[in-house]
Amino acid sequence: MASSLPAVTAWSYSRYSDYKQCPAKFMYKHLKRLPDPGSAAMQRGNVIHKLAEDYVKSTRKPKVPPELKNVAAELEHCRTAGAIAEQAWGFRNDWNWTARQGWFGDDVWFRMKADVAVSYDDNTGLVGDWKTGKKYFTNEEQIELFGAVTLMRFPHWTEVDVRLWYTDQPADDNEIQRVFTAKDGELLRADWAKRAKPMFVDRKFAPTPNDKCGWCPFSRAKGGPCKF
Repeated sequence: MASSLPAVTAWSYSRYSDYKQCPAKFMYKHLKRLPDPGSAAMQRGNVIHKLAEDYVKSTRKPKVPPELKNVAAELEHCRTAGAIAEQAWGFRNDWNWTARQGWFGDDVWFRMKADVAVSYDDNTGLVGDWKTGKKYFTNEEQIELFGAVTLMRFPHWTEVDVRLWYTDQPADDNEIQRVFTAKDGELLRADWAKRAKPMFVDRKFAPTPNDKCGWCPFSRAKGGPCKF
């Protein structure tokens, strides 16, 4: 099976998450590129991301959409602080940014899209990601990775404040936050290079049955090619 599959040449947090959940799902979705219709929750998430992007990019203070009322303060801070929104970045396998727009290219090894990023005058920065639904502390991995990588996108930053903002949670309890120094980033990048390696060397992409199989579009129950 694997001999006919294209090589894995680049990864992202979402690809890592798919592989960690089930290598077979990763293969069907990213290598065989079988159709994945997504879910209503994913479609709603896309709508909310677009609403947040439009707000942050507005030159005048807009009305806060009802879907974003719980993160109104965060949106306004990002807008007035001159945040960049929904930028796609590509990084080489030494973690250096490609220094060009977009995240495609033969030299791209890691891809990241920043929902918002803010540079401050004291050489620190903020990177934020909008989330819907419940707060999941399993998203700590994403916080680590985004912090480590954003410090390479903005190498003059001495530290980065990484926040996940949950639009469906109360305004006084809507975020998970961590701060990373440049030294933290160096250690985390070395660790993440090890975590990513299995995706690149796997030749079997064996399925790993788990409690998410019932929602997987490639599962037997959904008429997919997987035996589970």
